[in-house]
Amino acid sequence: MQRDLSTNSGASVENELSQFLAERYGLSAASLTPAPRGFFGETWRVEASGGPYLLKLDRWAYHRPVFRRGLLAAQRLLSSGLEFLAPLVRGLGGELSFPFRDGDLALFGFVEGVHTEDYPLGELFCRLARVYRVEAGDLPLPREDFSPRALRHFEALTASLDRTTPDGALALSLFGEHAPFLAHVRERLLLFSQACRRGDPGPIVLTHGDAGGNCIVGPDRFTVIDWDEAMLAPPERDAWFFMHRGRQTREIEEALARGGFPYVLRPERFAFYCYASVFYYLGEFLEALACGDEDQKPAIREKLSAFFSSWVLTQLSAADRLPPP
Repeated sequence: MQRDLSTNSGASVENELSQFLAERYGLSAASLTPAPRGFFGETWRVEASGGPYLLKLDRWAYHRPVFRRGLLAAQRLLSSGLEFLAPLVRGLGGELSFPFRDGDLALFGFVEGVHTEDYPLGELFCRLARVYRVEAGDLPLPREDFSPRALRHFEALTASLDRTTPDGALALSLFGEHAPFLAHVRERLLLFSQACRRGDPGPIVLTHGDAGGNCIVGPDRFTVIDWDEAMLAPPERDAWFFMHRGRQTREIEEALARGGFPYVLRPERFAFYCYASVFYYLGEFLEALACGDEDQKPAIREKLSAFFSSWVLTQLSAADRLPPP
């Protein structure tokens, strides 16, 4: 439901945002409409001159630095002429983001279309091929070294859980129930981590990290959004989710070649990212439970509980078929 700012009174977040947009962006917002949010971003559609715009507010303490780094990556790609990202709107002083309340706020051009995973895979990887050709080595982004850091982070978070709290009790119960599964994934991750670190590092490029689930498809535009998890890494970091099917692996390689970045995807890297993702996502749930608002926690608990029977099993079954390196 659209909220008309001219009729609101009091210190509502809408009024605060309206005043903020006027002061920092020079925009006179006629209305703000809550937009569908992702896991992290609280989002609003802003109707104003030159718009519409999408306002994104990241209030997760541990994720805010990630959000700011992602804006730097997106700006580099936009300034390199890539037109399939949502335009970033700078503040009056050239800023990419601002602190707002207890979060970080950024403004984008609004992208019309459907947020979907139903699209030809080649459409995405032809675009990512162009991303991989952008010089990005000086960006302040983490760099892949194939170490099992997701595992180490998960283990540190697990060691700090308090069994007397509802969230700690739930997590430790789940991890105990699935201890053989986690031990198997841990062992395989360490094997493939060593194999990838021994091998030729290959090209290290700017990767998205979750491009497959962050596409908006419209009648005349295909947009890749949410570059929060941008990282300097090999292309497998974007491709691993699809590599459990040989047909999709070939489709990605053909699309990369059409996009000017010929590359042969490596199965040991698929396995590394597949196993590492288990600990990465579990770590994200634990981080979110530690800093999320109480009204967000039921959904996070539900996602954590469902994780062990989720999509990850399909990819893991393919990785398990690979012989030990």
